[in-house]
Amino acid sequence: MTGDTHLPATTASGVLDPQGRKKALLAGANVIMPDITPLKYRKYYEIYPGKRQSQGGMEPLILMINSLGRVIGRGAGNRRPHSEAFEDRKG
Repeated sequence: MTGDTHLPATTASGVLDPQGRKKALLAGANVIMPDITPLKYRKYYEIYPGKRQSQGGMEPLILMINSLGRVIGRGAGNRRPHSEAFEDRKG
């Protein structure tokens, strides 16, 4: 696998296991997709029935990521251009 591949810890990883997202990050995932839907609209956006909702907003997620020694990216999250990634691998 290339070093610049996005490997998501999807919402589904947390449906059956409350530690699913953390386990996915420990197994190599490098992207998370938190549900930031405002509470009043969440009932209209139920992809996984019975999905655990985030408690406490983003703070617990930030703490979990930091506890793994990960850094939260601040950019758009776009993949690097192929030519740039290729140059990194040559050196």
